[in-house]
Amino acid sequence: LYMTELTYNTEFIVWVNATDYNDSIAEIFNFSTRGEFFANPPGNFTASSYNTTQINLTWTNGANSDKTYIRYIEGGSSPINRSYGTFLYNDTGESVNLDGLTQNTQYSFIAWGWNNTDANFSSSNITTDATTQPTSAPAFTSPNPSNNSGSGDVDQATVEITINDLDGDTFNWTIQGTHVTNTGADGASNGTKSANLITLLPYSTSIVWFVNATDTEYWTNSSYVFVTRAAYQPGVPTGFSSTVHNRT
Repeated sequence: LYMTELTYNTEFIVWVNATDYNDSIAEIFNFSTRGEFFANPPGNFTASSYNTTQINLTWTNGANSDKTYIRYIEGGSSPINRSYGTFLYNDTGESVNLDGLTQNTQYSFIAWGWNNTDANFSSSNITTDATTQPTSAPAFTSPNPSNNSGSGDVDQATVEITINDLDGDTFNWTIQGTHVTNTGADGASNGTKSANLITLLPYSTSIVWFVNATDTEYWTNSSYVFVTRAAYQPGVPTGFSSTVHNRT
C-alpha cells in the first residue's frame, strides 16, 4: 500500500482485511502526518557600508529555513515582493557582500527564509538598508619647507608635499609658483610630490607655492609660503691698526 499527496497534520485510518477462504482477519491501523515545516525569515539581518562601492550583509538563518533569499533596490524603500528589485542571494550561508555600487548612495534589502523539505518561503520578511561611503578629496600633508617658516636658504632646491587619496583613487596634481618650475602628473598614486625651485632665490622674500589635486570628482588646492633669509652683510673690521716695521 502506497499513499501519496497526504495532507499535513492529519490522522489517517487504514482497514486491512485478509482471508484464505477458511479463516479471515481484520485489523485497523491509524497514523498522523506531521505538521508542515514553515520557513521563517532570517534574524539579525544587518547591512553595513564597507567602502564607497561595497555593502556587506550578515544574518542568521530563520527557524525551519534551509536557505535565505535576498533582493535589493537602490533607494530607501525595500522591494515589495520576490519579483521586484534585483536578485542578490539564495543559498545556505549567513553573509554576502555586494560590490560595484555607487558612492554615497542608499540601498535597501529584503530577505525571506526558504524550507527545502516542504518547498515554501516564509510568509513574512525582514528588511535592512545601508548607504555606501562618500568619496573624499585628495589630502595634503607634510609640506617642505614647512608652511610659514622663515630663514629659508636661497639655494633651497625643491618644495615637497605628500598627497593622499583616502579612497585609493588616482589623481592629477600640479605644483606651481613664481619661483617654481611648474610640475605635475596625471593618474598619480599616493605619495610625496616635488617641484624644483628656480635658484638662487631672492633674499628676504616670501616664496609662495601652490598645490592642486583632483581625483576627477573632488578638487583640492592649497598655498604654502616660506621666507628666505636675509643676505649676509659683512661687518666693519675691528682692531684695525698699523705699526712701523722699519724705514722702508
